[in-house]
Amino acid sequence: MRPPALGIVLAGVRGDSEAVATANRLAARGGHRDLYVHSNQPWPPAALAGLAVPGLRLHRLPTTALDPPALLRLLRRLRNELLIMPRELLLGLDALALEQAMDRAVGQLLLVDGDKAATVLP
Repeated sequence: MRPPALGIVLAGVRGDSEAVATANRLAARGGHRDLYVHSNQPWPPAALAGLAVPGLRLHRLPTTALDPPALLRLLRRLRNELLIMPRELLLGLDALALEQAMDRAVGQLLLVDGDKAATVLP
């Protein structure tokens, strides 16, 4: 059985480094070979420097806005993957809109923060 696709959202926030560390651990333990990077910056090299799993292929998706409407679209499109995202990106979202987006998501969302606490939302 193949592990779900692994995605990460990096936005130049405090939680980026924990998101990278979590992706690194999951890739090393779970056999993930592809990591899809959603970012609002061309390539955040400082954040990605922590990805050191041999054989891990980074797929940079087109640079995108990570404002509330864009984040909700990203969550609604979540299909057959595990998406790692800094928790602070969701703090400004309307709770009802977030709930509706997650109801449509087929994949899972793993929230991380700078305190290294993680929460999984179905």
